Amino acid sequence: MEKFGSDKPDLRYDMEMIDVADIFAKSTNEIFSSIAQDTEKNRIKALKVVWWDNVFSKSQMKSFEKWVKQYWAQGLGYFQMKEDGLKWPLNKFFTEQDLQEIVDRTWLKTWDIIFFGAGKKDVVLSYMGKFRNYLAETLNIINKNELAYVWITGFPMFEKDETTGKVDFSHNPFSAPVWWFEAISDKEWGELLKVKAYQYDLVMNGYEILSGSIRNTDIKALVKAFEKVWRNEQEVKEKFGGMYEAFQYWVPPHGGFALGMDRIMMILIDEDNVREVYAFPKTWKGQDLMMNSPSKVENSLLEDLHIKLDLKDEE
Repeated sequence: MEKFGSDKPDLRYDMEMIDVADIFAKSTNEIFSSIAQDTEKNRIKALKVVWWDNVFSKSQMKSFEKWVKQYWAQGLGYFQMKEDGLKWPLNKFFTEQDLQEIVDRTWLKTWDIIFFGAGKKDVVLSYMGKFRNYLAETLNIINKNELAYVWITGFPMFEKDETTGKVDFSHNPFSAPVWWFEAISDKEWGELLKVKAYQYDLVMNGYEILSGSIRNTDIKALVKAFEKVWRNEQEVKEKFGGMYEAFQYWVPPHGGFALGMDRIMMILIDEDNVREVYAFPKTWKGQDLMMNSPSKVENSLLEDLHIKLDLKDEE
């Protein structure tokens, strides 16, 4: 997330995000410096574009800023490394020493450009990650014949909604937390958000093609995990009774994964929409036109299944 702004990054090209908050903290721009003071909640990320005989005009720079604003960005800063040093709008807020530190940290070479995103952590990582992909498409630097795989691990077990303040499961509530019961038994909220889950994804070219986990088979740890998100043991029994009962008799550790074959086929034939590889794709209304579904069912078939329809309005 810190490097690519996504938990399913496309690694067919570089353009890793670089943290520069400590440098911006010394800026004379109060907006930048105040954002940089709180590195727990905020981020200032740099995204370098290597010069590929592409010179962006001022109108293009403005179009980039407009593009990121659709994803709640407040703006988009930038520098370009010219023959006589780092140039453009943000220079006036930094000392020569600070500008050189930016050059050194981002490994800038002549005519390279760096873009900056600043603000709330989740917002910055999201729009800068999307902007990374957008730039790669714009510059046409993606090798369409390459398959780039990456395993994603270390998913957080819990997450906090910044709007409501509520803590809930971030992914699968039945995944085992790392260190199991000890990981969650006596944790305070701040520590709880640092607990990782035994979950994993396999990503190919920016798409998740496999997802899985090790199941939480320790019934005490499972109940405790639900209690941490304000659900008691009785609720676990009522909603997940079969699992709760089975785990009383000890279950050996186990896990698995599901593979998205349709998504893999979409990537292999270079399609942008998974509907193109479905045998029977649904419309936006959820209708299957090939199978004429949903449609009325014959009464004889309903009788076989002991189902009766009470249609008050057949229109």
